Amino acid sequence: MTNLPTCVEKFISANDFSHHTVKAIKADLRKFIQWFSTANGERFDATRVTVRDVADFREHLARVRRQSVATVNQSLSLDSSLPWASGAVWCPLRQRS
Repeated sequence: MTNLPTCVEKFISANDFSHHTVKAIKADLRKFIQWFSTANGERFDATRVTVRDVADFREHLARVRRQSVATVNQSLSLDSSLPWASGAVWCPLRQRS
């Protein structure tokens, strides 16, 4: 099982999410972390996640795993759940140069 970064644990504990939401966020993040490690050939480091990584993962879900738009959007509720997507300071999202 993939351990979640400390920044994610801080983000979750700083918000009043339901038990089910926390489970869903953690499961989705574990999928992303596994994909990130495989796609980039490196151990996951939240500080190395780029906008391109998130876009590539969404494309992977849609094209390779053939998931519906709704499932892709739910899988990584990018607008509200991910610390690096929501502008939280715990896991800054890098722009790839």
